[in-house]
Amino acid sequence: MQYSHRLPTLATVTKLSNSSAMSLKISKGQDEAAIRLQVNTLVESGWVVKGEIQLEKIYHLKTYTKVIVREKGPSVTAKLTSKDLHNVIAIKSKSENHHPKMLTEFSTLTVQWTTHNPRGISDKDIRMAKYSDAQAESVGTVKPSEAPRCGPASPT
Repeated sequence: MQYSHRLPTLATVTKLSNSSAMSLKISKGQDEAAIRLQVNTLVESGWVVKGEIQLEKIYHLKTYTKVIVREKGPSVTAKLTSKDLHNVIAIKSKSENHHPKMLTEFSTLTVQWTTHNPRGISDKDIRMAKYSDAQAESVGTVKPSEAPRCGPASPT
């Protein structure tokens, strides 16, 4: 028997395209056209809009605990440090004072961005979603089929 350990899905999951009308709530005071354009770009890179106000993406990783992030510095040789994607995003979100909902599982990290006040999607969500993607690229995410899965041990 296989168990799925995913975040509960909302009834409304909207994939946006340039040709379809967007079901999207933009935070008050934001440039609506710019936000819609950026959301379309994010959707094309694997993000989904949930409930009109939230951006979500699931990253698949090779290991549960630690992955390698290259820290770029002035030297030609990049310094390698052991960090996990969850903490890298969390540290940046603290400095930006914009915090995601994250769920770390065996080989996946689900990241959700939304703006609570004023409610909706804002440029903060766009900026942090792009940051999340950049960090995920640095650590080397994998295709879902390449990520390890929880399950019974193989017979020996």
